[in-house]
Amino acid sequence: MEEESIGIDEVVAIGYGTVKKSDITGSVASVNSKDFVKGVASDALQLVAGKASGVNINQVNAEPGGKLTVRVRGAGSINSSNNVLVVIDGLPGGSTSDINPSDIESVEILKDASAAAIYGTRAANGVILITTKKGKEGVPTISYNTYWAYQTPSYKFDVLDATQYMKMINDINKDSGKTAPYTDSEIAAAGKGTDWQDEILRNATAMSHQFSINGGNKQAKYYTSLGYINQDGIMVSSGFKRINALVNLELNPTEKFRFGISVNGNLSFKDKIANESNSGNENADPLNAALMFDPRLSPECMSSNQIELFGLKNKRHFFDFSRIN
Repeated sequence: MEEESIGIDEVVAIGYGTVKKSDITGSVASVNSKDFVKGVASDALQLVAGKASGVNINQVNAEPGGKLTVRVRGAGSINSSNNVLVVIDGLPGGSTSDINPSDIESVEILKDASAAAIYGTRAANGVILITTKKGKEGVPTISYNTYWAYQTPSYKFDVLDATQYMKMINDINKDSGKTAPYTDSEIAAAGKGTDWQDEILRNATAMSHQFSINGGNKQAKYYTSLGYINQDGIMVSSGFKRINALVNLELNPTEKFRFGISVNGNLSFKDKIANESNSGNENADPLNAALMFDPRLSPECMSSNQIELFGLKNKRHFFDFSRIN
């Protein structure tokens, strides 16, 4: 074991400014960039999932770029919203999905009622304070961060192949006193047929690139970055892409006067798989259809009604799932 000194005067950002950690009376969880969760992250809050006690962060669905729900110490209301207040660089009401995770310096979470003294009733469900990276004095520093990930379906349901399916139909008819519709030669010729899970699921990749420059002197400091993330979904025709740009500029013309400019922009594209909630088609459910679909058929012989079960555009473009932007 090794000795380690812990500084009780470490500074933590809260609301309008900063205080020493030893002076904080409320409950605050602080996570710095070195402690962020490693792996694919399209939303800034994925960086602190599981890193703060009493804070539950879940993704609503598994689609790339899917929305996150955050609950601080559980749900506080039955009828009203339980969403936390997000404050980015001092500006309330921001969206964590619009920020490049690589541009975040630290995340603080205010978990108790003391946050209401700063932000009012909006802070009833907790406050998440996000601080983006700023320029540092010195010569210009150029950084490039990247990662590449490979994603595979973790589980596939065990379903009947064409031969097993035809035997099952024969057995059902025999038990009912009816004639078996399939002969032994037809069953032998059927083979495995089509596993529709293989038709709609795939191995997918995810990648991220971030290029940044920072530097400055006592009078002016700057940080600027350009980021790109591209995540394909394991379901065919699903995916998420986003381009981010951030400029943080801090000017100190005199000792008593200081001001800063922060500009963040993003452009995102999301391909969603059509389902009942986003397409209006109660039959559009690709995964459920893949589990229930006849293994004797092939993609080339699908009718227009059968195609609708997969939420597909048309028979010719079998893999073109309806896009919901």
